[in-house]
Amino acid sequence: MKECCQKIENREPQPSDKPDLTIFKCKFCGCRHFELSVDPGNLGIKGVKI
Repeated sequence: MKECCQKIENREPQPSDKPDLTIFKCKFCGCRHFELSVDPGNLGIKGVKI
């Protein structure tokens, strides 16, 4: 991430049609940054008997 983008005050929220997606745009360089939030889930692997 560029130095100007690292400062939170330089990033402006942008509209998004998805509630779990947040888009920010840097006021100085115009780069867009995406944040995605998801519900926690369970990951697991079932063993197979040999």
